[in-house]
Amino acid sequence: MLKCVIKLYTMAFDYLGMTAKFHVWLEHKNYRRVLFDEFMIYDPRQADPRYVINYKVAKLSISVASTVATTFQKYEILPSRSFDPSDELKYHFRVPDSQFRRFCKTRVNVVKVTYVVNPLLESEFVETLKKFREKYGNEVKEAVPILEFHGTSIASNIDSILKSNFQSYDIKVTAYGYENYFSDFPETSLGYAGGVKALVLCMILPGKIAGCKQSR
Repeated sequence: MLKCVIKLYTMAFDYLGMTAKFHVWLEHKNYRRVLFDEFMIYDPRQADPRYVINYKVAKLSISVASTVATTFQKYEILPSRSFDPSDELKYHFRVPDSQFRRFCKTRVNVVKVTYVVNPLLESEFVETLKKFREKYGNEVKEAVPILEFHGTSIASNIDSILKSNFQSYDIKVTAYGYENYFSDFPETSLGYAGGVKALVLCMILPGKIAGCKQSR
């Protein structure tokens, strides 16, 4: 008989590096399977939103060429069977596409990736990373970035996130507090996306993790 087990985590209260993590898995006497795995962050400087992944049940084979900028810029990249290692944008399609396919159990195809260059947010993230490494060390998991998905049901929020990073005042879902939710699994983040067929893929600094309770 299967049973659902919820395990909740958050870090000790410390403004630098606060995060929350919680798991839901199915447990059987012979195996355990994770259903979803989510993070919250309390400081937006722990996040660096880089990609927007658009998807639908479809197959495309179209290439795009562009030049990466050093100021705020968005590059829309379409799927292609070919791969040129010297084309940086091909690389920036493969990373989120691979991450999406690796953790997504639903039969969907990525139809477009928007690669985002935002020097201001990147510099804030790098400075936060330096502080994490000073606090935790260079190689410990608390200071090593991970890739996480974020979903929003308001399409205009995506542009705001890409330009100004995450904010707390627009948050409507508060099961674990008024903060920003992230997950390894696309389906989990899609639960927050409503009819918006796009997810934001971010680099996240996890920080320390400890136990917490559901807020409602």
